[in-house]
Amino acid sequence: MAEYAEQFEGPNGYDFEPSMSEEQYNLMMATSKDNPEQTAGSSDNEPEVGAERRGNSDWCQCGLCHAMETRVESICCTEVGRLGDKVMGSCITLHQNFDSVCLNEDVLSATWDLVQYTKGNRSSGNLQHRHYRFIAYKMFTLWGHGHMGKGNRTPIPSCVVYQIRLKFPEPDGTYTGFSYADELLAAAMPV
Repeated sequence: MAEYAEQFEGPNGYDFEPSMSEEQYNLMMATSKDNPEQTAGSSDNEPEVGAERRGNSDWCQCGLCHAMETRVESICCTEVGRLGDKVMGSCITLHQNFDSVCLNEDVLSATWDLVQYTKGNRSSGNLQHRHYRFIAYKMFTLWGHGHMGKGNRTPIPSCVVYQIRLKFPEPDGTYTGFSYADELLAAAMPV
């Protein structure tokens, strides 16, 4: 046993990493040089870069999206490859679990309480529509994409945002919209 321990150096951190053949590497590099906006990891279903989407829903493929204020928010559920198995029929909002995960007030309230508890806050139990929207967006992201980690955000499809806003409307009709985490940090920093 001691002889084995002396011979064993421990695991190599890269032993199980997938390797790329020289041919695959050259193909990836050629593709990225020819078309810098198309990289090896990008999907054919991603929205066309530069397409004008603000103020209309012509880009919608599921039939349930609505016009959004920004380009980044103007995305259809059918364009998000990671949601593929949940896009039932034509739209993710028609999935049998969408309402219970994203629109059920009891589920959202309990989730809000759990989030507040883990942050060390006490929940008042009196949620406003903005709280429901916030936690509904979080629940959709978790359900659709899995845990993404702190500070990692992804735009939510227009059809989903519309259904959540329809269920939990803001009285004055003014909504914040999507922001990447670094944009929020930059806005919060003193000048």
